[in-house]
Amino acid sequence: MLENKYQIHEFNPTIYPFRLWVGINPSLGDMQNKFYALTDKMERTDFTSEVLRNNTFTIATCYPVSDKKSGWIGIFCGIFRKDRLSVGVAAHEASHITDFISDSFELGGFNFNNGEARAYLVQWAADCIWQVKSGKFKD
Repeated sequence: MLENKYQIHEFNPTIYPFRLWVGINPSLGDMQNKFYALTDKMERTDFTSEVLRNNTFTIATCYPVSDKKSGWIGIFCGIFRKDRLSVGVAAHEASHITDFISDSFELGGFNFNNGEARAYLVQWAADCIWQVKSGKFKD
């Protein structure tokens, strides 16, 4: 975790070698201290304002990252307008998180008859986001 003014919460999906980090109002400096950004080819690069690219209208967004300390690869979900984060927005970001995991591990399940594993990942990711938003964490 970073300083008290800003915390990054780490979540482990257990069955995949991957991490999800969620935080509220991260600054560019927070991101640069904690993570490398990942390119489309999964290459590590420094965070810049172009990578962060949020604006005053962004409620939440996700970034593929690598933790500088542990080396874990995963997704950071930044919540930039906590007061506007609805269940729908959390589900939207959870879908992006699940897409990243699915792409990384070549998972199927993008259809109704074979989508249960994907549905569980979306549920897990949305729950992680909501725990950070609400400040109510599961043991």
